[in-house]
Amino acid sequence: MQAIIWGLFICLTIIQAGYWLLFALVRTKSPSTKKSELPGISVIICAHDQEQNIRELVPLLLSQDHPNFEIIVVEDRCNDGTFDYLLAETAKQSKLKMVQVRSKPDYLPGKKYALTLGIKAAVHDLVLLTEPDCRPGSNSWVTSIAQSFDTQTEIVIGVAPFLSSKSFPNIFLRFENTLSSISYCTWAKIGLPFMGLGRNLAYRKQLFLENKGFNKHLASLTGDDKLFVNQHASSFNTNVAEDPRSIMYSHALNDLNDFITQKKAAIASARQFRFKHQLILIPFYLSYALWLPAITLTLFFIFSWWVISVVCLRWLLMILTISRFKKTYQISYPLAWIPVQDVLYSTMCLALLPAGLFTSKLVWKI
Repeated sequence: MQAIIWGLFICLTIIQAGYWLLFALVRTKSPSTKKSELPGISVIICAHDQEQNIRELVPLLLSQDHPNFEIIVVEDRCNDGTFDYLLAETAKQSKLKMVQVRSKPDYLPGKKYALTLGIKAAVHDLVLLTEPDCRPGSNSWVTSIAQSFDTQTEIVIGVAPFLSSKSFPNIFLRFENTLSSISYCTWAKIGLPFMGLGRNLAYRKQLFLENKGFNKHLASLTGDDKLFVNQHASSFNTNVAEDPRSIMYSHALNDLNDFITQKKAAIASARQFRFKHQLILIPFYLSYALWLPAITLTLFFIFSWWVISVVCLRWLLMILTISRFKKTYQISYPLAWIPVQDVLYSTMCLALLPAGLFTSKLVWKI
């Protein structure tokens, strides 16, 4: 019994150490230098009953310092005052446009249909996506994302941290978001981009149209960002926006049930990732889920200060990695909470991985 416990502990330790060493050692690139001519870019937001968020977000986007951009808000069958607000603002702001969705085809999820209409309406080849509850970290957000494109680039992956508060759930959600961001940014930088977030994601309109948009994953809830990137991103056509000005903040979910549903949907959609991406992700999350039970069993049956030292060294490596991520993007996170959040995250992985892996395919219900 003790041999099995030791073997499990050593195996999980090697896997986790390997991943965290990778995350710690892959260096960030220098921020993009200012270009003499910035490419035109279209910012696209899909809104379904998001009047208050749209009223707050649109002025922030209009104040962006990019010399050649437009804002397209897709008013997706809203029942509030979104249409009236946009109708009045588009009459005053030449950069602001509205695309209205009155109905949608039965076979096409609402979000994907709305986004498709917005992309088709874009004047520029570069389209930059975000969501109504997001807030740009600076008035150079659009400029910074545009500077991440070169002649070879077709996809730019941005970071979208949660706005901070002092509540304990918020600290945990920021931890979970940070771990996810470190993972997809690191793998993208070493040539294996596997996902992006629709809160801060840009790609070429031509790429979208030539590949028939979301045609290959119409029934998936999250396919408008994660699966689109997974399907089309490569080591040659994808960049990670690492300028601190490129971040887009968003509000963390307040409802636990919504968070659990979102995580299950994310795990379920990951089953549609390309096989090579599943090979790099499954060991990390499976070992993370089993890490806490393995440590607990090991300390219960074979108490050793060596085991405790290994746990502390892993936490130190996590702290150093997250600290560097914070410095790169100039965001805040209380590092002292990492050991506690790590235990909670391991528990969450253990609880949600089976549910996500065996959940039936989720669909967009709007």
